[in-house]
Amino acid sequence: MSDFITQYVEYLPWIVLALLLASAIGIPIGEDLVLVPAGILIGEQMLGPQVWVPTLVAGVVGVASADLLWFTWCSVLGTRLLHRRFFRRLVHPKRLLQAKHQVDRRGIWVIVAARFVPGSRTPAITVAGLMHLSPWKFAIATIGCVLLTAPMQLGVGVLIG
Repeated sequence: MSDFITQYVEYLPWIVLALLLASAIGIPIGEDLVLVPAGILIGEQMLGPQVWVPTLVAGVVGVASADLLWFTWCSVLGTRLLHRRFFRRLVHPKRLLQAKHQVDRRGIWVIVAARFVPGSRTPAITVAGLMHLSPWKFAIATIGCVLLTAPMQLGVGVLIG
């Protein structure tokens, strides 16, 4: 197994990027489920900066791109979704008004808080897109948080490895 990993180690950043971008199209892959094992591989194999630096960059770019892409899809296609009968049955209009109130009142802090609460990142991004939060505000909040969380997750994996 060790020989297999060292033979294909140069593809690790591309694999990390592909898995993280898959989460943008609706495949439920958490960023920690990708970055921590990548860090473990780097730590176990004692791979140098020629691998972990591109992997870190791929992790940051992948997570930020996936979040921005999902936000854009929700923002563009959200209006049509809100008028669908099945969606109105699934999400009560009162809940949507409460979510809109929170996004209007707290803005990007909803996104920042959701980044650190397990299971709330995708719903918060969806609500922010549906409620038309400013794309620039969303991008600043997401990229700022990703620059903090992605290196921490990869670092935890390296320490475990």
